[in-house]
Amino acid sequence: MDRLIRVLNKGFLGSVVVFSILRAICQCPSELYGNLRTINDNLTWGVELAGSYYLVKTSSLEHYYFPKISAVVSYQAPINLSFLVHPVVKYRPAAAVNCPQHIARSGILWGIWQAFVEYQTSTWQIKLGRQQYRSGLGYLVDFRFDGILVSKKCGKTLSHLFLGVVPNDIGAKGFFCARDLLVNDEARRMCVRQLCNARYGENGLIAFAADFRRYRLTVARQWARVPDFEEYVIAGLVNLQLLKNLWLVSEPTLRYGLSDAKLYHTVISYLNYRQTLLRAYLGWLVSNKSALLSPNGFGQRMRYGPLDKSVGFLQLVILPNKPIHYQIGYYQRVTNQYQTQNNELDLGVIIRQFSRAQIFISSALVDFLKANRIIESSIEVLYVL
Repeated sequence: MDRLIRVLNKGFLGSVVVFSILRAICQCPSELYGNLRTINDNLTWGVELAGSYYLVKTSSLEHYYFPKISAVVSYQAPINLSFLVHPVVKYRPAAAVNCPQHIARSGILWGIWQAFVEYQTSTWQIKLGRQQYRSGLGYLVDFRFDGILVSKKCGKTLSHLFLGVVPNDIGAKGFFCARDLLVNDEARRMCVRQLCNARYGENGLIAFAADFRRYRLTVARQWARVPDFEEYVIAGLVNLQLLKNLWLVSEPTLRYGLSDAKLYHTVISYLNYRQTLLRAYLGWLVSNKSALLSPNGFGQRMRYGPLDKSVGFLQLVILPNKPIHYQIGYYQRVTNQYQTQNNELDLGVIIRQFSRAQIFISSALVDFLKANRIIESSIEVLYVL
C-alpha cells in the first residue's frame, strides 16, 4: 500500500490554486491518502470530511463555502495489481461555478475523482482508468484524465507514455476545491469555461516524457475545444546547481499551433536559492505569444498571465518548520507591465498537530499598497475518520 500511496502522491503534484505557494502536496490540502485504514493485508479504506470558506474583496465583497466528503477504497492484489476508487460529494454555490455548463448551479454535486487499475513492478508501471497526470507543460488541459499511463524506469532515467481525455462530467480541474474554481482574471476564466464545457473527448493529450533528474524532455500533442490549445509541444527543463544553495532552472517550450500553422516559443528561466527556512526566485519569462498558462509552478499571478510575453519576477518565501507551518510569500513583477496585480503578499498557516486532521488558513493581498487592492482569504478544515 505504501508503494501505491507514493505513486498517487506523484500524480497529485500541481493544479490550479489561488495560493499556489501555500498549497499542500496535492491540488487541495488533504490528509486522506496518508491516513488510510487497513481492513486486511490487501484492502484499505478512508473517509475525509472537509469544509472550506473563501472570501474575496475587490470592488465588492464575495464569500463562498464548500463542504465536502470524499472516500478511498483500494485493493492490493498479490500479483502486483492495485485497484482504487475515489468518489467525492460536495456542495458548491452557483456563483463560484466556472464549469461545466450542465451542472452550473448550486446544490449537491458528486463525481469519481479517481478510479483505476494499476500494475507495478520495480521497473514498470501501467495505470488504466481515471487518474491524475501532470505533463509539466503548464497548460489548462493538464491534470486529470481518463486514460492510460505506461512508465519504465531504467537506471536513473524514468520515461513514460500517456494518452488520455478530460472527463467532461466534472470538467478540467474538477469542482472539488474552492481554489480550483475561483480564477481572478476574466480572460483565463473565460478560457476555463470553454475548456470545461466541452463534450467528452474534445479535450485530451498524448505525451511522451523522459526524466533524467536534472533534465526533462516532453513531446506532446494536445487537442482541445479552444483552438489555442490545438498544438504540438516540445518542452524541456534544465536544473543546474551553481553553488551549494543556488540552482539555475530553465524551461524552454516550443509550440506549433495547428489553428494558425505557426511556431511559438516560451522560455522561463530563474535563479532558485533554497535554504531550510528561505526560498528565493529571480527570473524572467519571454514568449512570442501571450501565454495563457495554468499556474502550476512556484508562483500564481507572478509567473503566468493572459498577457505575458516578457515579464520579470521576484519571489521570496519563508518556510518555518512543522508541525505548525507558517508560510510567507512575496511576489513582484520586475517590469510592472500591468495596471493591476504587479505584486502580491501571501500569508499562510498549516496546522498539522493532529494525526488525522489539518487546518489550512491563508490570505493574499494583491497590489496591497494601492487603494484598489484585492484581498483574498480562505480557511479549510480536514478530518479523516
